[in-house]
Amino acid sequence: MLTAKTAVAAIGVILSFSLCAKPQPTIQTTKSAIESVVNSYVSHGAFEGVLLVSQSGEKIFEQAYGFANYDNRTPLSVNSSFQIASLSKPITATLVLKLKEQGKLKLESTLADYFTEFDNDIGRQITLHHLLNHTSGIPNHFTLNNWFNRDFHKVTTEQAFVDVIANMPLSAEPGEEHNYSNPAYFLLGKIIEKVTGQSFAHCLNTNILAPLNMTHSGVAPGNTQSAHVIKAHQWQDAGGYKRETDNNYKLFGAGAAIYSSADDLYRFDLALYGTELVNEKSKRQLFNPDLPYSWRVGKLPITESRNVNVHMYDGKIKGYSSMMLRLIDDKHSVILLSNNGMSYQLKRQLVGDIAKVLYGEQAPNRENDVALALTKAITTGTFEKVLTDIKANKYTLDEGMMTSFAYELLWSNLASKSLQLFAVIGNQFKQSEDAKHHFAKACNHRLVKNLEERNAICGATL
Repeated sequence: MLTAKTAVAAIGVILSFSLCAKPQPTIQTTKSAIESVVNSYVSHGAFEGVLLVSQSGEKIFEQAYGFANYDNRTPLSVNSSFQIASLSKPITATLVLKLKEQGKLKLESTLADYFTEFDNDIGRQITLHHLLNHTSGIPNHFTLNNWFNRDFHKVTTEQAFVDVIANMPLSAEPGEEHNYSNPAYFLLGKIIEKVTGQSFAHCLNTNILAPLNMTHSGVAPGNTQSAHVIKAHQWQDAGGYKRETDNNYKLFGAGAAIYSSADDLYRFDLALYGTELVNEKSKRQLFNPDLPYSWRVGKLPITESRNVNVHMYDGKIKGYSSMMLRLIDDKHSVILLSNNGMSYQLKRQLVGDIAKVLYGEQAPNRENDVALALTKAITTGTFEKVLTDIKANKYTLDEGMMTSFAYELLWSNLASKSLQLFAVIGNQFKQSEDAKHHFAKACNHRLVKNLEERNAICGATL
């Protein structure tokens, strides 16, 4: 029985707790804090694109930064469509599960059931389940000798590409290892076409895009980029950005050819909380923490003592960069679409900073962030000065972020700058085996083979 004395004591405890509890920020305060975080990246040239943030299932922030086309300075809008690259995969996986619910396919079916090219021992072992969770053993396309030859993409038909995949040696036995594979998702797209009698684009629209009113989304038609999609840009050696040439998405297919807008992806995000797209059993397969279907399922640290459950995925291809972070405990989300070649590490850092704000925490101070300094240096033509400042310890160094940035330079055909940075990383982190490994790997990369400075920079690593 609660006496008057104990009741007063209990009230005192409640009042004491209330006085000590951290006040929850208003939506306007949260929006202002998000804008401040994003501006720190925009001011360094690290982010241009569209960012959408939702809190408790309600959109609270949506903003476009930069240009859809640098040539004519056409500004981006919040409705702009971007190629989302590998962020296509969770959408394709959802479509496969929807077709399974409709009885049009089975996850236990094998490649041999759909392709004569796989009517062999290996093809009879690889199931749709393996394709969906990247345990098929089919290697990624980067291992193909001709993949980086533009003529390969021009002359290789989709049927011929099936033949090519069928002749790729496996990286592991089916079901044994997780090895990311875009060709596996290309095959899923062809299976979708076989079981529905429709093109992948038409089937996707019928089952997902149209029902969710995703009117700014679709599938790149192949050799010709959709007129709905804004142009991608990447760094140029003298500073600033250059427009990337249009990519041929024919051989990426269901794995990386979808384009979308931030608002459309937000519609997809919300639908995954209900059963409008797929039922609860399918969602358990989609978000299985051990073998998810092209989602990263885990926990994100907000503070030292607080982790939240997340579903996350991203994509990147020739200047386009995308990321979706779903904070599922509280129905928050961060959706990022970029057309200036934003690296994985930087976009992960940006969405992570925003996640902290959504939970009422202070975002980290990025004033001396080395990756942001390097990005600004590339876009303003002051790269050598920042390298000198790094050697003089003027920035907070992060080996992982610097290594990621060095690879981004390499893939952007700024090979000389890439090797310079790898050399600096090796010098600043002398005891790191990872630094030595990545420097040696970069020195022997195909993109630096004909570089005049290669011998002088790489020296004994060759």
